Amino acid sequence: MAAVHIFAQVESDNPAGAAAVATVLLVIALVVLVGLDLVQRRAARRG
Repeated sequence: MAAVHIFAQVESDNPAGAAAVATVLLVIALVVLVGLDLVQRRAARRG
């Protein structure tokens, strides 16, 4: 769904809006990856 929104922003000549949405998605992905890494490290400690 987000990819369609980004594509629509690009097609409507709004590259700044598309970049903003892409940046938000990137930040969310990084937060999820770091969170999963922390959970995995805690689980490994409990062994």
